[in-house]
Amino acid sequence: KSVNNCLALLKTIFKKAAAWKMIQFNPATDVSFLKVTKEKYSWWDKEEHIIKFLQQAKQDRYYLAYRLALDLGLRLGEIIGLSKDDVNLGRRQIHVHRQWLEKEKCYGPTKQYKERFVTYAEDSDLGGLFERAIKASPHKEALFVSSSGNRLGARKLSGYHFKRLVIKAEVPDIRFHDLRHTFASWFMIKNDDIWTLKGILGHANVQTTQRYAHLSSRFQ
Repeated sequence: KSVNNCLALLKTIFKKAAAWKMIQFNPATDVSFLKVTKEKYSWWDKEEHIIKFLQQAKQDRYYLAYRLALDLGLRLGEIIGLSKDDVNLGRRQIHVHRQWLEKEKCYGPTKQYKERFVTYAEDSDLGGLFERAIKASPHKEALFVSSSGNRLGARKLSGYHFKRLVIKAEVPDIRFHDLRHTFASWFMIKNDDIWTLKGILGHANVQTTQRYAHLSSRFQ
């Protein structure tokens, strides 16, 4: 994809140069773009699967974490790395500016080195869930903690708690990260707005977000 982006820019430059008589001919005329294999991803393509999972997860202590992935498309590391100060209840806004690095046991930048503010709807119950999570956490800053009061590990959440709920809910087996894909896919189906989706997901360029473009009504 990166090579094709560069080729597209070069082809445009040479085309303009030839049109402006700066060069005799366009050397990029016969240059073809590389074939890029479409990367497949897993997601819950039936709303009933999402409903069944959330019904099963509602009593789970990390219900909010699953909702942040399904409702707002946050990455696992971003969810684990959320601190109490990152949540503005008045503005209904989450400041996503770092992620928790499991191996290093420290904060690191977001995947694309881009901070963003993600807002949830006024009629969403996320505000109440955040308020309860902030009060319930004994940790000085971490929002999601283990039963011992320490910061919850990403592997523990995704590999144990999440997987256990998937089995109980009897829904298709997907990874925790696929909750983000599920959010993005349904966002395109319902909103048909790839540029807004790009901002919510924190992608550096729209080419990354294009993987969900086929779900737009324009392609149906």
